[in-house]
Amino acid sequence: MDSWLMLGNCQVYGLAASVRLLNPKVNINAISFFDFKKDSEKNNSEIHKYSRVIVNPIFLTTDGVDLSVARKLHVLPSIDFDAYHPDICYAYYNNSVLKGPLDSYHSMLILAAYELDVPKNKVRRIFADEIFQQCRFYDVWHLARDRMFTRFKRYNLDIIKCFVGWGRSDAFMYTTNHPKIRCLFDIARLYLIANDIEIFENDILPIDNLVNGPCYPIYPDIAERTGVRGSYLFKNTKQQFLTLDQFIEASFHVYGQFPRDRIKIDPLFKDRYERVKSVIKECIQ
Repeated sequence: MDSWLMLGNCQVYGLAASVRLLNPKVNINAISFFDFKKDSEKNNSEIHKYSRVIVNPIFLTTDGVDLSVARKLHVLPSIDFDAYHPDICYAYYNNSVLKGPLDSYHSMLILAAYELDVPKNKVRRIFADEIFQQCRFYDVWHLARDRMFTRFKRYNLDIIKCFVGWGRSDAFMYTTNHPKIRCLFDIARLYLIANDIEIFENDILPIDNLVNGPCYPIYPDIAERTGVRGSYLFKNTKQQFLTLDQFIEASFHVYGQFPRDRIKIDPLFKDRYERVKSVIKECIQ
């Protein structure tokens, strides 16, 4: 039996479980980026044991990861798609990830309102179609789609047909980087086909472990334009729903523990955040 190692982000466990269902002849071990770093010496020492090592691109440039001993090394990117959730961002305090009511996921609108000292009871008004338009939230779809197509094409995987199917009945993302399991199953299948590996066709999907994490809603105005169901219900890791008002309250409670000028936005979201902040500043004057 082939023994494989799959290294990736939070999507790696769903991908590995999908491979197991698609080809029971493969014995596959999955390790996330965070778990690998917990004992990198041990994990590096075992890489040579596997007949195939499949890695997320982040492992190619990560200090402390030695892939030089891999017998057969393949790269498989992850699904990142922010068109359903263009308001999501990451933030830091003193170079540490800032955790909020939805773990690492923050609302640009709420964070910008806090930074601009908008009264908490007026923040809900910002969640409006006109604001979304000015923030260019509706312009994200084609950019996010093409970016993802290009990312996978770089590794000889064409996901266009999969993408069309994913969004046909409902949204396929829980957050910007947490896809539903059917997407990961399709990616695993594409990878096996591209590498001429036998597939045992079936319609059974593995457990969707990412649904246990934070689930960010698709705001109704955004949902209407993307043809899916929308809401303002935010699911946290305790499997509890927060209404928009509760999410605003909880977010302000977290941010209130830090000086406004010490909370820093992740550079990945800086340009969009600055536009959001500019729009909010204009509308409150």
